[in-house]
Amino acid sequence: MYWLFYLIIIIFGVVVSYTDINVGKIRNKHLIIFSLVGLVAYVFLLVTNYIEIKAFASIMVFTIIGFFLGFVLWFFGMWSAGDAKLYAAFIFLVPIVEYKHVSTVFSPLSIIINTFLPLFVYYLLRILFFPPFKTKLLVLKKVIHPKNILTYLLVVFSLGWIVRWVLFYFLIEPNFFYIIIGIVVLSRLFIYLFKEHYIIVMVVIAIFRVLLDRDFIFTPEFVTSYLLVTIAYAIIIMFIYEMSTLFVKKVKIDDLEEGMVLAELITKEGKRIKPTTYSYSQIQKKGLLVEYSVDGLNDKEVVKLHRAYDDGILKTNYLFVQQTIPFAPFMFLGVLLTIVFNGNVILFLKSLF
Repeated sequence: MYWLFYLIIIIFGVVVSYTDINVGKIRNKHLIIFSLVGLVAYVFLLVTNYIEIKAFASIMVFTIIGFFLGFVLWFFGMWSAGDAKLYAAFIFLVPIVEYKHVSTVFSPLSIIINTFLPLFVYYLLRILFFPPFKTKLLVLKKVIHPKNILTYLLVVFSLGWIVRWVLFYFLIEPNFFYIIIGIVVLSRLFIYLFKEHYIIVMVVIAIFRVLLDRDFIFTPEFVTSYLLVTIAYAIIIMFIYEMSTLFVKKVKIDDLEEGMVLAELITKEGKRIKPTTYSYSQIQKKGLLVEYSVDGLNDKEVVKLHRAYDDGILKTNYLFVQQTIPFAPFMFLGVLLTIVFNGNVILFLKSLF
C-alpha cells in the first residue's frame, strides 16, 4: 500500500520542482495540499490496520524535528524558508519503513545527505568548467591563505569536540558527514552569537580540549580524522562563501525583482561591501539599507533600492545579484535516492563492501 505515498511524492516533487524552476518559488498552497493528501493516506492505512499508530507517531515526531532543523538551517542562511518547509513536507510523506541504511535515530537526516551529494557534484562540475581559470585561482589562493587555514584548523578542533559530545548525547553515530554538518551549523551559530569575538571563544574551547581530551587528540586516529574533516570543512567554506561569488551577474536597479539574492551588502550610506568568508558575522542590520537574506529581496526592499538610486544614495545603476539555482529538484532527487537506497546512499554503498 505504500505505493500511495510513492505516487504522492512523485507528483509533489514534480510540481514543486516545476514552480521552483519557472518562478523561483515553492508555493505554500502546494505544501499544504500535498501534506493533507498524505495525511488522508495515513488515516486510510491506520483505519485498515496496515500501519500501527506507533509508526504514524514516529513520522509526526520526525516531521516536527525536521521542521525545527530546517528552521535552524534557514536561520543561519544555509537554505531558504521554502526549502525548510519543503524538507519537513517530504519527511512527512516518506514512509518510515524506507529508512534502513541509517546511522542515527533521526533517520530523515538521510534526505539532507542525499540532497547535498548531487548538489555538491553539480557545483563542482560548474566550478571546474565555467569560471575563467584566473578567477578560480584567485579564489583558491584566498581560501588557502595561511590565516584562513589556521582559522579552519581552530574551528574544526574546537567545534568538532562539541559536535561529538552532542552526537553521543542524542545517540547518533559520530560519522564523518554528521560531524561536518554539525561543525558548519555550529560555526554559523558561534559567529552569529559572538561576532568578531568568536575566534577568542574558539581558542578558549581549544584550550579546554587540550586539557580534558589530551589522551585522544595525540592518537593517530584523531590526527587522521582531524585533517580529513578540516580539508572537508575548508572545501565547504570555499563552496558556500568564496566560489559562490564566481556566479554573480550585474542587474540594473530598474530590473531588480522580488526574490533576487544580492551578492553584496548595501549600507544606508550607499556603500557596497563584498561579502568575504566571515563578513556575515559582522552584519549589523541597522546599518544596512536592506537585510541580507537567502530568501531574496521582497517587494518593499526592491522599492527601497529604487528610491535610494533616485535619491542619489546609490551611485551606480546596477547591483551584483547571485545566480541562484532551484533547490527543490535537488531535494526531490534526494528523496528519491533515499527511497531507492533505503536511507543514506553512502551507508548503502559501504554495506556492499
